[in-house]
Amino acid sequence: MRRLLISLRKEPLRTNDAMRCLGLSHRPTFLYDSLRPAIQTGFVEMTQPDSPRSPTQKYRLTERGRRYLQRYVTS
Repeated sequence: MRRLLISLRKEPLRTNDAMRCLGLSHRPTFLYDSLRPAIQTGFVEMTQPDSPRSPTQKYRLTERGRRYLQRYVTS
């Protein structure tokens, strides 16, 4: 999950773009092992929460995610 948060540091990303940043190609594994846990813990949020299946959906860090990166990840 930490690598996902780092990839979202600069800008919101679509699912495919985030997967590419992480070097992943299997979408279901990415969704269940990385993206959903990040959303459930409050580190990541949808840019369009009312339209979760929108083709223009992106994901961004929440304030909690930014604080986590500042505290635990050095850059």
